Amino acid sequence: MGLKKWWSCSVNKQKSKTRSEIVKCFLFGFILFLVIFLAWANIFYYRTCLSENCFDDYLVNCDRAKFITDGNMTFKYFIEGSYEDSCVISVKLLSAQLSKQDSEKVVGKEMVCYFPQGVVSRPEDNLDFCHGELKEGFQSLFISKLYNYIVQNVGEIKQNIYGF
Repeated sequence: MGLKKWWSCSVNKQKSKTRSEIVKCFLFGFILFLVIFLAWANIFYYRTCLSENCFDDYLVNCDRAKFITDGNMTFKYFIEGSYEDSCVISVKLLSAQLSKQDSEKVVGKEMVCYFPQGVVSRPEDNLDFCHGELKEGFQSLFISKLYNYIVQNVGEIKQNIYGF
């Protein structure tokens, strides 16, 4: 039975259908619905975790899940799934209790991390596996703070180096 015959399920309305044609049309519609639903589930559906333990359980197996942290910095994590030998995690910083200038560098930015399978760690704790604007923003903040520390303590640092 060709595609033209299946297409007649919805196109040919003038001709009365036999019981077997109605069953075939119903099965075709059901199978089409099932394929669309499974495609949607694999592309768009994430389980929602309300605790870190739940998220860690999904992270161990690299199963699709999402989680929003609470605290000084609010992150939104998406476990996207496996890619080669890595678990892909998307991270977005939703809010942070930082100065306005520092917040502009990181809030609203995103990064993608490729952690080895089975590793349970927060992406912001180990940026070596990540890339994106959020990582660059964190690195920029770190360099600025380090520069300020060196400038403020240059005398003490010099004393420690030369032993004066």
